[in-house]
Amino acid sequence: MKFTTVITALTLAVSISASPLSVQKRSANIVKTNRRPQFRIKDANSTTHVFDAAAAQAERTRLQTKYGSGAHYRKRMAKGPSTQKTKRVEKIEPFDINQLRKRQATATDSSAATATGQDSQATGTGTGLDTLDNANDVLYFGAIAIGNPPQNTTADFDTGSSDLVVPIETCQDDQGAACGGPVFERAASSSLRVSNAPFSIQYADQSGANGTIAEDAVTIAGLTVDKQAFGAVDLEFGGFSRPGNNAALLGLGFPGNAVSQQTPFFNNLAEQGKLASNMFSFFMTRNDAQGSELCLGCMDTTKFTGELSFFPLDPTATNNVQLFWNIASDGATVNGGTPTGSLATVIDSGTSLIFVPTDVATAIYSQIQGAQPATDPSLQGFYTAPCDAINNANVSFVFGGKSFNVDPADFNLGAVQTGSNDCVAGVGDGGQSNLAILGDEFMKNWYSVFDLGGERVGFAQAVQASA
Repeated sequence: MKFTTVITALTLAVSISASPLSVQKRSANIVKTNRRPQFRIKDANSTTHVFDAAAAQAERTRLQTKYGSGAHYRKRMAKGPSTQKTKRVEKIEPFDINQLRKRQATATDSSAATATGQDSQATGTGTGLDTLDNANDVLYFGAIAIGNPPQNTTADFDTGSSDLVVPIETCQDDQGAACGGPVFERAASSSLRVSNAPFSIQYADQSGANGTIAEDAVTIAGLTVDKQAFGAVDLEFGGFSRPGNNAALLGLGFPGNAVSQQTPFFNNLAEQGKLASNMFSFFMTRNDAQGSELCLGCMDTTKFTGELSFFPLDPTATNNVQLFWNIASDGATVNGGTPTGSLATVIDSGTSLIFVPTDVATAIYSQIQGAQPATDPSLQGFYTAPCDAINNANVSFVFGGKSFNVDPADFNLGAVQTGSNDCVAGVGDGGQSNLAILGDEFMKNWYSVFDLGGERVGFAQAVQASA
């Protein structure tokens, strides 16, 4: 692919904020593009929540493209191993960013100055902590910057995809309205390189985005890839962007899953030796609370209790091609019962709920009193049960013989309708024949570490406010 440098003398008449990226305080003017609307709507006349069927169906439909029935997925499987393979990177002991905080708090100015830059793992160089915003407990997005000088925008960090998708200044939706932003102003960056290579992504619900592949500097929490390829999107259609929060989508999955066939941002950081540990980790709050974070090159021991339990990546469900952060599970349990059986699970920060194969869903709900498949066509793929039965159900997923539960407050998605005693349960029938998708509903309960060097995923009990 050939890239062409944009000549900045031929600039558009635009005004840009060139302030450096700030993780704690964002100068970006957030307009829209939440691809994951909320699933529980507060009933104005009570303290209860009502399930939003349309929002949940939209996510379920998109997962069918993302993980099994979509044309892009089928093409990948038919081709066998991708030409864009994951390069092995060094396994490095997880770096605890809290130890860095302690050293910084106690170090004198002189000792700190001496240490700076000498040892990436000892001093914290090669780590970045991006504070995430929690939008209705279904979306966690944070700050990124693109170009030179850096232009601030926001992104949904998605472990289930592998492309960086960014709306540009000419972007419109299929109704002719300007795409929300902050958008990337191409003419304002001195380092942008453009290409004629097309970029297109489309989901089973007929939403998607089109553009071309471009390349520029991308920075997250102080960590920069100078030449990061991304989809520069000038058309969004079918409701790809909805009123909400994040402008961009940044995939943290594997190269073989990249629509653009380009190396993802995190893999570039690791391959270029820019990280203290070749891993990243998520902490997700509950009840719209502040404090969610993405730790790049690090973990944060203030956000979990106990020890991390690690489980090796297992690509057998995807023809031995590592596309996702998938690990083998012994299955799901209800109230400590017998696991449902061997299950390939994907840990996906870009999905809000939990979806399992049909037989696993049947096995789970056979153990919850009064549970049955929803009869309303708008609730296809979901189960309902008396609200008390859902609240008393302890649903867990078992890895290496150890159970990891989903808090009942996350498992209960809300009343079927206002005033109903029946609620919608939080594990959907995703229709995939061989994959379970554990999204934010699971990750809120468990601090999650994605270790590229160690080829593994780790969990520890998240320090979480009461549900």
